Amino acid sequence: MDFLREKCSVLSRWRSTRVLRRASALTTISPWHTRYLKGKTNPNTYCIYNGFDPEVFGLLTPEKNDVFEMVYTGTLATKSLRDYTFLVEAISSLAKKNLIKSETFKLKFYSGNIMSENRIKEDFEAAGIKDFVEFLPFVPLSEIPDIFKRASALVVLTAKSGKDGVHGIMTTKFFEYLASGRPILCIPSDEECLEAAIKETNSGCAPRTSEEAESYILSLYNEWKEKGVTEGKTKQDKLALFSRETQAKQFAELFSIISSNQVWEISANEIISCGYTNSISLLHRNMAYSTDVKKAIKRAKKLYDEFVESKNAPHAGNPCTLVFLLVDKLLKQIEK
Repeated sequence: MDFLREKCSVLSRWRSTRVLRRASALTTISPWHTRYLKGKTNPNTYCIYNGFDPEVFGLLTPEKNDVFEMVYTGTLATKSLRDYTFLVEAISSLAKKNLIKSETFKLKFYSGNIMSENRIKEDFEAAGIKDFVEFLPFVPLSEIPDIFKRASALVVLTAKSGKDGVHGIMTTKFFEYLASGRPILCIPSDEECLEAAIKETNSGCAPRTSEEAESYILSLYNEWKEKGVTEGKTKQDKLALFSRETQAKQFAELFSIISSNQVWEISANEIISCGYTNSISLLHRNMAYSTDVKKAIKRAKKLYDEFVESKNAPHAGNPCTLVFLLVDKLLKQIEK
């Protein structure tokens, strides 16, 4: 059985690579993945970020808070993907120096992942700083902006990229943080895509050492003590690249290039399925056998109309919403 399973896995990878190489275009979600796919698989690879919806996560006005809150929202993965070592070391060092007090300093995790929470609790307790951390239930999207407003810093947990490490992880949560304009602590630095984005937008700090993390946290804490709030310094003119509006335009331009060059040689689904595969499986199946782009988009438009009328109507947090709305715009362009 193991032999058969291995052979099936090899066959699956071969088929996937073959499809990607034959595709007229690929889309991916980070500069690292773009470089990798261009060099290894298909030169017609484009980076279109996960991004944020400005109607949900626009620039927020911070609210004063009696407690300095560092906030993490989202899934807590394994430590190899979400390494909080520098965070423990930085907070422990500040506490030992009596520069922060647990009564006015809290690191809050909104996750609801019990197994990961217990592991983190043990590490914070071992460092003697368990009173500085709180774990709260996962909250709905509608409540997130108010949590961001009260936060003095938003925490991104990641891991250093390397030969044996991960590359190009840029979650939607990171872009939601960007849109809010609140200070971001990306810890540790991935020394890659996230660090570059933070530097370009001036949105926070991606420390490469625990000492850098400690210095940044203390600077925010002192600002909070003086003003009751921290102020973000994000360059607003740099955020447009990461908005869903820009992504829709990028997809439209890509479809336009492909259709005008008449290189839609395989099927519409093979281009679309390169990004957000799981989220747009309905659209994928709907367009699976079309070699005519106009017919494929009309068929997808019909599905979009049915989807809107159903109880599963698209919402801002669903990646397929972007694609469905794009299909609607493309059809209107073609019919002109």
